[in-house]
Amino acid sequence: MLKNSKNKIRLQSLLESDRLKVNDVYFEVFKKDLTVILKDYVDLSKEPTLKITKCADGFNIELTAVATRLKKVYSVQQKINDF
Repeated sequence: MLKNSKNKIRLQSLLESDRLKVNDVYFEVFKKDLTVILKDYVDLSKEPTLKITKCADGFNIELTAVATRLKKVYSVQQKINDF
């Protein structure tokens, strides 16, 4: 069952990327960049999922992530003062 689910997700990803005229590398790089940014703010419990769909006005971008903890965020000035 798990293998079929992965295959179904992979097929959906391929169909979506074909409609959007981008390849899998685009999705992976975009998701990786967003994940790096998220990790500055939260502790992720699993890899985020990314879904991009074309709409009348442009694109809908859905990023789903599960975090176990929110991190304390410092401004640049706070870091300078702490230094």
